[in-house]
Amino acid sequence: MHIIKLNQVESYDESKNSSKEVKKYFVRQIVLKTNEVTSENEVIKRLTRLKEQINAGAKFELLAKKYSEDFSSSSGGEIGWISEGLEQKIDEQLLNIDQDEVSEPFKTDIGWHIIQYTAVKFENLATQDMDIKIKSDLINERTELLFQDWYSSLKAQSFIEIRDE
Repeated sequence: MHIIKLNQVESYDESKNSSKEVKKYFVRQIVLKTNEVTSENEVIKRLTRLKEQINAGAKFELLAKKYSEDFSSSSGGEIGWISEGLEQKIDEQLLNIDQDEVSEPFKTDIGWHIIQYTAVKFENLATQDMDIKIKSDLINERTELLFQDWYSSLKAQSFIEIRDE
């Protein structure tokens, strides 16, 4: 059973929020890092060879599991859905390749990458913002109720004696 109290009604103005659509890519990557033994030139050569193997028919996922030196290696290089504008260097590569094509090696703060996107979607952030606001309001309301219950139980368990001396 739920008891709901409506404090305010606002209409959703779709015309104001309709422009909040963002393009998202489902991306996977292979990352190699330089160290004392491996130079940048060697890393670039290795990534170029991996790209050639993928273009020749090798599975991106298998090569990522075997060679990638980052968190995504265990999932076959998948880093999931990323939005445009998240990382400038990745955005540049995504604009230069087609779906299922592998990028040229490029450098970020993490290391040297080759990436590939396998799907594209457009997501309306206005709807997402509204969902987040509703969830946040519900959580805040529930938290306030729990606090009031806790405070009432503390008062009920407390013994206060006021002495006039």
